[in-house]
Parts: sequence; C-alpha cells; structure tokens
Amino acid sequence: MGSRSAQYRSPLEAHGFYPVSEGVKNEIPTWLLIEVKGGERTVQQSARAATFDLLAYRTAFAAVLDRQQTPFGLGIAHGAGLPASPTADVMLCTPDTLAAALERFLA
Repeated sequence: MGSRSAQYRSPLEAHGFYPVSEGVKNEIPTWLLIEVKGGERTVQQSARAATFDLLAYRTAFAAVLDRQQTPFGLGIAHGAGLPASPTADVMLCTPDTLAAALERFLA
C-alpha cells in the first residue's frame, strides 16, 4: 500500500468500518498513548520509566495533545496492584488493573 489513503482504509475495511456511514464523523477525538515497561524492575521503577517516556511523547506531540481534556497516556508496569488514577494526564496501572484503567479513560 503506497498511499496514506490506502493505509488508512485497510484496517477500517478489515473491521467493517469502511466506507464511513452517513452521519458518522471520520475523526478520532482523543488520543491514548500507551507505554509498557517491565523486565528486571519493580512496579514502581517500571511506572516511573513509563511516565518518563510518556511525558517525552507529550512534548513531541504537543500540537495535538494540548487540546485534549482527558488523560493522554497510559503506562502499564509489569507486576500487580497498581490502580489507575484518572486525575492525571498519565494514568499508570499494572496488567491486573488494565481493564479498569481503560474503562476510566473511555468513561
């Protein structure tokens, strides 16, 4: 696929979302950047590393993310027991609390 148009259309066609139905806006109103960290780190170290990277992305994509009113980042730290906080620009969680984090983002 050479064109951006084809790159855009392909995943939408694969999921039955293309062509766009009348009355449906063809835009994404919010962004969620996800960073996953793990390895030989504690949950806290992984969460800190994910936060660091997500804030770097925040700077790089400021032109788009400055307009967003919801959290823009989700840091997933390998381990367990870290609940998501929807009050910050970056939410942190562990795999066991990922579903709750996504529900908070989508609420």
